[in-house]
Amino acid sequence: MVTRFIKNYGIALLVAVGIAWYYFRYKRAADFEAPAIPVIFSADRSGMLSDSLQLPAIVHFYASWCGPCMAELPLMTSAGPRLSEAGYHWYLVTDDNAAMTDAVTQVVPTDWHVWRTSSLKDCSVYTLPTTYAIGKDGSTVIAATGRCEWQDNGFIETLLQATH
Repeated sequence: MVTRFIKNYGIALLVAVGIAWYYFRYKRAADFEAPAIPVIFSADRSGMLSDSLQLPAIVHFYASWCGPCMAELPLMTSAGPRLSEAGYHWYLVTDDNAAMTDAVTQVVPTDWHVWRTSSLKDCSVYTLPTTYAIGKDGSTVIAATGRCEWQDNGFIETLLQATH
């Protein structure tokens, strides 16, 4: 009976399991856990993201080699002032080298934090870009993989509501 089931449905079952694994690994953002995210604040100081995280916050994981990440950066910086005025703090986290991180620091507002981590996988980030918006109460408002719609008023309004 089991052999017959496997013979008839084995391939379909394997495909379904593979699709489910792919979705949960790459197509959705993992639960946001700031205490579990190791960051390098500077050449001589490292710790956990939660050590310096202020709420509400946008936590954005990127890499300089990621085309969608770099295309999204100017859109984020254009939406930044409106969200910063509402109280959002910005954290960009990458596993790029220090020189690449410094280059990004030059193109974002000076009050944004651009930090490194030894591995994005250690942060449970497997798809880039990955963005989390954390509300004033610490709840996750947005957990997204891929580019966010920084020019969409509905998206921005969702973020603004989390600051009230």
